[in-house]
Formats: sequence, structure tokens, C-alpha cells
Amino acid sequence: MPVLTAFNPLRNPGPYLILAAFGCALFFNGIAIHYLALSLIALVFLLMETGVKIYREDARLGWPWLTVAMMLFWLWLGFSIPFSQVPYLSVVNFWWVGAFPLIYLIYVLHPQKTALWQSAFTLIVPVCVILAFVAIYQFFFVNGQPNGTFFNKNSLGAIFNLLLFPLVGLYLRAETEKSKFTFLVVMFLFAFLLGIIKSRGIWLSFGFAGILLLLLGFRYADKRRWWISLATIIAAFAFAELASYLNPLDGKVDLLARIATLQDTDKAGFGRYVIWGPAWDLFLQHPATGIGLGTYFLAIPPTLHPLDKSAGFYVHNDYLQLALETGLPGAILFVGILVVALWRFIRVWRSAETKQPVRIEFLALSAGLSTVFTHSLFTYNLYILPTMLLTGLMLGRFHQLAETLDPREEAVWLPKKLFRPAVFYLSLGLFGVTLISYFGSLALGSYYHALGRRLAAESRLEQAHFAFLRAQKLTPLVDAPYYADADLLRESALLIPDKPELCRSLWEEAEKKLQRAEKLNPLRPQIPFIRAKLYEQSRPDDLPAIIEAYATALQRNPRYLRARLAMARYLLKRNDTDVAFSVLRTGIRYSYRGLTPTFLNYLALTASTAESVGEQQLATAVSQQLEKYRRELANADFNRYVDPISSGQ
Repeated sequence: MPVLTAFNPLRNPGPYLILAAFGCALFFNGIAIHYLALSLIALVFLLMETGVKIYREDARLGWPWLTVAMMLFWLWLGFSIPFSQVPYLSVVNFWWVGAFPLIYLIYVLHPQKTALWQSAFTLIVPVCVILAFVAIYQFFFVNGQPNGTFFNKNSLGAIFNLLLFPLVGLYLRAETEKSKFTFLVVMFLFAFLLGIIKSRGIWLSFGFAGILLLLLGFRYADKRRWWISLATIIAAFAFAELASYLNPLDGKVDLLARIATLQDTDKAGFGRYVIWGPAWDLFLQHPATGIGLGTYFLAIPPTLHPLDKSAGFYVHNDYLQLALETGLPGAILFVGILVVALWRFIRVWRSAETKQPVRIEFLALSAGLSTVFTHSLFTYNLYILPTMLLTGLMLGRFHQLAETLDPREEAVWLPKKLFRPAVFYLSLGLFGVTLISYFGSLALGSYYHALGRRLAAESRLEQAHFAFLRAQKLTPLVDAPYYADADLLRESALLIPDKPELCRSLWEEAEKKLQRAEKLNPLRPQIPFIRAKLYEQSRPDDLPAIIEAYATALQRNPRYLRARLAMARYLLKRNDTDVAFSVLRTGIRYSYRGLTPTFLNYLALTASTAESVGEQQLATAVSQQLEKYRRELANADFNRYVDPISSGQ
């Protein structure tokens, strides 16, 4: 593996900034925004460091069309923001999804590309080795789900799939016995993880990349090393199957049986079909501009298939989700990147002026990249930050190696001929400080919002209120701190029923905050739900307003059980039993992801209400289901069950 002596962290911080961005990204799960912000801050520092270097040494972009395709895609993400129903969310996702083109452009602009790649790759691989051991520990000793720091084990598998092929290329080129042994051990470890993850999408993309690598590269490296590589990977898969069989925590899903299910495409793809159908219908309503980058999880609940058991955050097809969120141009421009890269690959591979060692690295890198873009047909890699940071970095290396193997007319940017030093450095500094300030505010706002929720849960209401106020000042365009604070003010009024004037003041302030939150995010179901609870306190006899607020929450998300349960309880208090039963029965038709106390309370109230209106058969069926789930919950690790809808995120 390359050594780090060429890059001193003080004089050349680039690889360490990439490591910092990647490391923070591993802990970003779509909710912990501060990790996203920290990752992006590291990239901004890397961009500024690159800017200083290119002013001194010029930027040689090489063959420009892949870079142009990447820029057009990123520009369209920004252009689509004004069409979003929740602009602040699309701005955040512009940087979230845009981290992919950003790190690619930084790499392409960087004057010391080879040293940057070698040192960054050398730093990232050990981190992924640690991640692999964490996943193995989870598999054998925690809950049988090897997902590392991710919510989904398939996302972890995408990382190992992406890295495995460049490691094969490095092994095929290794010069020392120590290097060969090291690469083989890491290859075995990563392949073992792919085996215990048992993802059909991972395996399909792995198989495609493996065939590509073998067919095109077999004659360009030592045959003995090829056979050793193949034997190592097969042995890792065999050990993974044996480990799955011996592991009492694993679901005992046979890998070959999983692959065999692909023969029945209807059955194998049913889980995806119920997601893709409503997503496609929603796309057809906004084909040109999309619904807004990052807003799928808010816009889709009213039209989700009743049998959809997914969390509802992603379409599980990056190409369809891009088309849905940014319009057809966004999807076309993203595919355009792949088409240009494929065309460049074909041109390079046909070139007669290729050097064998670099050729193998180029092929192995291309195979690794192909796993991400084929796997994205069935998952959401584009929205997994560490995967796309690594993909952007590898695509930059792909571009560099293509220039080495098949030189084309080179594009050169000469900033020192366009700008005076003071103008360039001042502009670069202001640009960097602006972005760092924005991301810093985002991180601090997220921190104070989380702190406020924690303090509220501990009944430290005054401290929680001040935490929410800080979050509102730091992130004035984010809706969550406003509606969380409104709910806090509503609950505070419950503690002082003997002070009607103060209660009225709290209710009025809560309503203002809800109006502000509604303006920022008209799709959020929590806002009308909190408004309904507020009206129950401040105007309990205003039945139309209360019912309308609850109905709005359920219209935005029919699976929002807290609203359905609260609405039914309110109606039962008013002796509107038939209407309450109708509200509860409507929720039965939906599938729910996550076994939570809220879900059990919903089933209990549905059973009792069904019995009171004479629906004995339904009452019995729901009661039996309730007892089954109670036993399951009593025997399970409670932390494994998450209700993302009612969590307030």
C-alpha cells in the first residue's frame, strides 16, 4: 500500500481532510445533520487548499467532457431548488448529493493528484477495515445485522463492493511479498462481509464487475495472481456461508437461495415494485422540474402503497428518485456522467498506447465504480454520503488514469493570468468562510435542536425552550425547531391551568411558531398534528378546526399513528364512537415499519372500539395480533424498533 511520507499533514493536509470528510460522513444517517456539516466543512478546507495550489501551479483538467458533464449535473441540482416546495431542504440536499461532484472537481483541479489519491486511499482503507470488524461484531454478538454505522447493511456492502476491486488491482501490481499479503487479507475481509450481508443487489453488481474485470484484464497480469485473487474471494464467501450457518443470531438465509429468488422477478422485486409505482406516478405529475431535491419522504406518504413496509425515505432507485426530485433533466444529466465515463473507458481500452500496470489499475477502478451505478438501480447510494465521497474520488482517479493511458487535448485553467493574487485569495477566502459559516450554523442548529428535544424529554422545559430558540436563530429557515418549540409551549401551558392569561400567551406564541414552520415546510405532518393538540387545549369545543387539523396531518401521512390515535381519542371523548372507529379502521389497511408502543396503543384502541360498535370479528383479529406483537416486543431488543414517522425528524 502507498506510504504517507510524501504528505506531511501540516504542509499537505489534503489526504487528511478527505479522511475527515469520509470519517464524519460514516456517522451521517440522514438525521444527524451535524455530521453532514462537519464532512462538508472538511471538503471546503480541501477546496481552499486546492485553490491555493492551483494558483501557484495552474490547474490541468485534461480531457474536459467528463468534468463538464459533472458540472452540468451539479448546476441543475442548484437550478431545481426554486421549484421545491421545501427550499431549505433542497439547499441542504444540494450539498449532500453535491458532495459527489464536489470531491470529483477538487481532485481533478488538484495539481498533485497521484500523491493525493495514494495517501487518501491509504488512510481510508484502514478505516473501512475497522468498520468491517465492527460489522462482524454486530453479526456475531449483537443482532445479526452487519450494518456498521449505517441504518442499512446494504449501504455498508456498497462501500466494500466499491473498494474490493481497486484492492484486487493493487494486489495484481504489488511488488513486495508484504504488500501482496496485506492486500489479500483485506480482500478476504471485505469479501467475507459481502458474503454475510447477503444482498442480491450487491451480488448482482459484484458479479457484473467481476466478469468485466476477468474478461478484460486476465491477460494483462500474472495468471497465478489472478487465480490466487479468485481463490481468496471464493474462500471468503464460503467462510461467510459457514459463519451464517453457525451464527445463532443470523436469520439463516441461504445465499444461493437468495440468488435463486431472482428467477421469479415478480416475487423477488415485489418490495421494490410497491415503492416504484407510487414514485413513478408522482414523477409524472412534475416531470420537468421535480418535486424538490430531498423532499421525497415528505411528498410520497399520501400515495404510498398500503403494503409498502419501507421507511419511506428513499425510492430504492437513484435514477427514479433523481427524476422525481429534480425532474427528467436531473436524471438525464446524471446518466450523462455515466455515458461519458463509459465512452471514455471504451476509448482508453481500445488505445494501443497503454502501459500494463496502469491499465490494470484503470480497469479495476472502473469495475469498482460500476458496482455503485448498477447497485443504484435497486438502492439509494447517491444519498449515502461516504459512498458518494469515495465514488467521486475514484471517478477523479479514473479521469486521471484515462489521461495517462489515452492523452487527449488538455484543458488548462490559469487563474494567475486572470486574477491578481490579492483578488484571488480574498475571493477564495470569502467563499470558504461563507460556506463554513453556513455549515457551522447548520451543525450548531442541529445540535441545539437535539439538545432541546433531550431536555424536553427530561421535563426541563425552560432550558429546552432556550435551546430551541438558539436553533431557530442559527437555522431560521429550518422548520423543526419551530414546531418542536410550539409543542413545548403547548405542554408548558398544561402545567399552569390556574394562570389563564399566561396560558393564552403561550398558546398564541405556539400558534405563531406553527405558522412559521408551516410556511417553511408545508408538507410536514407534525405541524397540523401539534396544531390539533394545541386547539384541544385552547379551544376544545371548536370541533371543525380540531378535526381539520388532525385530518390534514393524516392527509399528509396516513401512517402517522400519533395523529390517528389522538384524533380517535378526541372523537371518543365526544362520544363520536362511529367516526372514531372509522378513523381507526382506515389505518388497519396500511403496513407499518417498526414495532413501537404507539403502534401497540393503536391496536389496543382499535380492538376496544371495534368491540364497542359490534365489530366482534375485527376486534378478535386485532386483539390476537396485539398479543402476538406484545410477546415479540417483550422478547426483543427495544432499541431495534424505530418509528421514524413519530420521532419528529
